[in-house]
Amino acid sequence: MVGRVSAFLEMVRRSLPDLLASFESTWAGTKPGEEASALNELFSSIPNSNFSDEVLSVRPTDLAVFPARGLGWTDLGEPERAISTLQLPLVRSVSTGRM
Repeated sequence: MVGRVSAFLEMVRRSLPDLLASFESTWAGTKPGEEASALNELFSSIPNSNFSDEVLSVRPTDLAVFPARGLGWTDLGEPERAISTLQLPLVRSVSTGRM
């Protein structure tokens, strides 16, 4: 998926307004240095949700599909997967600007 963060947030706002409101109110009331504990508390209090099922599939008019060649797929649905992807040599070289 490729898109602007603001577009994805708007999709979440339209499909899961209470969830986004929880994040916004938590963030607004969090003092510097307390972000980690505030997020831990928030995550322990919100219900599980599925971005594909509860946001993308209910907002199909907000999406577009384009054919693309030479691309692969990486499922980053778990933090461990995202972190392991950042460990790959190509990702490290692209993020630092050195190949």
